[in-house]
Amino acid sequence: MLNMMTESPEYLTIQAAADVLNTNRRRIWQLVKDGQLQAIENPLDRRSKLILCGDVARFIKFANIKKP
Repeated sequence: MLNMMTESPEYLTIQAAADVLNTNRRRIWQLVKDGQLQAIENPLDRRSKLILCGDVARFIKFANIKKP
């Protein structure tokens, strides 16, 4: 029998995404506004937003950002 449960995607907070990209929250919001990253509403706290880890990884690859 196939397991119908799938792993849920991993998300980062705006601050965590800023830390990964070695930038600040303002820059992350600008990337969201420009459509380079997509933010979704946090279902546990509607005041905050989340970004898919995969989106951040693709941005790093596309932008050729070097991790510190």
